[in-house]
Amino acid sequence: MISMVMIMLHSGDLIAVPKDLSLQSGFVSNDGPLEAILIFFSDQFFRDLAKQHSPVLRTTNGAERIPAHRSLTAFMENMVEIYETGPCR
Repeated sequence: MISMVMIMLHSGDLIAVPKDLSLQSGFVSNDGPLEAILIFFSDQFFRDLAKQHSPVLRTTNGAERIPAHRSLTAFMENMVEIYETGPCR
């Protein structure tokens, strides 16, 4: 039996999903399509992140919701710019 946990995200939020955990999106919006970037980090990165930030939501399956932050927003905006205009194109 698969255990399901719902996490509500808001614009600019980050969800940290540990390895071996499945993610299924039930995205709903009145503002347009989902725009998301998946980035894979090491276990150590997540341990370090947890030490520095207390997540708003830690679920029973280990996923964490970290609220929007100006540094995170700047990082993601730069990632989008690299994707849209960088050497990948």
